[in-house]
Amino acid sequence: MSSDTHVMEFRVLVETNNPPGPDVLDIDGMSWTLTPPLDIESATIPPYVCISYTWGDQRDRNPLRPTVEMSINTLRVVRAVVSQFSGKAIWIDAFSIPTDPLRKRATLESLGYIFSNAEAVVAVLSAESAYAIQRIDALLTGVQPGHAPSEVPSDVLDVLDMDAWIRSVWTYQEVVNSRELYFIMGTGPSTRVVEGEHFLNILGHYYTIFTRSHHTKSLAIQAEYPYVNSILDLLAEWQMQQSHSVMSIMSGMNHRVWTTPVNYFYSVIGSITTQPSRRPVQSSVEDLAEKTMVISETKGDFSFIFAALPRDIRPGNRWRPQPGVLNSILTSHPWGYRQSARRVDGGVVLENVVVLPTTDEEGEMSEEAKRYLSDLISSNLFGDDLDDKNIAIEAYHIFKKLGFLGPEEWYMTTDGYFYPFESLPNGRGRRICISGELRWVFGAPGLALVEYEGDMCYTPGIHLGLVRSELSEILLH
Repeated sequence: MSSDTHVMEFRVLVETNNPPGPDVLDIDGMSWTLTPPLDIESATIPPYVCISYTWGDQRDRNPLRPTVEMSINTLRVVRAVVSQFSGKAIWIDAFSIPTDPLRKRATLESLGYIFSNAEAVVAVLSAESAYAIQRIDALLTGVQPGHAPSEVPSDVLDVLDMDAWIRSVWTYQEVVNSRELYFIMGTGPSTRVVEGEHFLNILGHYYTIFTRSHHTKSLAIQAEYPYVNSILDLLAEWQMQQSHSVMSIMSGMNHRVWTTPVNYFYSVIGSITTQPSRRPVQSSVEDLAEKTMVISETKGDFSFIFAALPRDIRPGNRWRPQPGVLNSILTSHPWGYRQSARRVDGGVVLENVVVLPTTDEEGEMSEEAKRYLSDLISSNLFGDDLDDKNIAIEAYHIFKKLGFLGPEEWYMTTDGYFYPFESLPNGRGRRICISGELRWVFGAPGLALVEYEGDMCYTPGIHLGLVRSELSEILLH
């Protein structure tokens, strides 16, 4: 391995014949030790699995890293994985992440590489969540397609929505990068293993049945069970094994739990790239946010432009979010692989967009857009008893429940309504730029452009309505 302190460190737990000592763990009668740092460019890395779990609040002495503590859960989850996945080396954060600050940062920036190269990721759920999944499985057993079980209780979803692993910020990149995914249900004597696809199928099926049985609006249930909805979206992305936009990552991270903002960025970076870090940045929010956006740009994805943040004030970068935690405009999952753009002198050209004036400056909403909104009303996506006049306000209240932080104002365009993240300045030439590559079932993310006091101002927001197929591009400064 390179002596460069700026590169990641890769070490795994392996079985050993070494006698008991300070560098040997006894796991149910078997001896395990931590390998020396391995050369990731060589073929000497043993087949390994990554453990995905939560630390909780309680700490214990770390037998292999005596200068730092570990979670009281660490040895318990290692035992559970060893009992079910014999013969595999194990990567687990408490032992595998180095303590040297530079190597630690490089390793944390390389989590996408580590998890994507594992043979499998093994998630360990709490006993309460394991029991909830077991109950769901039992409730669905023998139910014919198109039918519902005799009872559809909400308490199982309540338990899962409170689960620390499902809520964790680390979970996103650990799942989305996995080749194979398994869930270990509990860490006691009745431990069992559930494949990731089966977990998705039974939870997704039950979630759909629950929505129908309780006559719940599909967007309203997203607000009621945001973490269950988020894990279903995440598992669907994992199952499709396709690239995902940074905006979909942002929406999946929006309400997740982290102890410090840098953990948010390490998980985001690991979700965007599976390349090992060669030059880690300082662990400040600003540096990590900047690195996240640069990596995304390098991949041709500028969808971070729709982050719910004020804009940069630097000339040529006024379209860009200020470096900070990249909160999504909504927690609702957007579909699409990227927002295309290209850098030019003095700014960026946003590609594959629809550019519309607001109707107070030019015309009314088109009949085609009115029909689209009427279809949304008929679908009960936002609720019952809606008409063309109150869909705008009802949608706003639903958006608020889905994490939207904008003011209670919206602007009519020829194709629908636009809800800005911040109040728009009273300037000239107001236009709404709508993504043609990223979609929600009810519209798409967008950007308002207003000329104010000689400068162009940019504000992200939500477009509710029709997204036309005739796309163009626009220069942003």
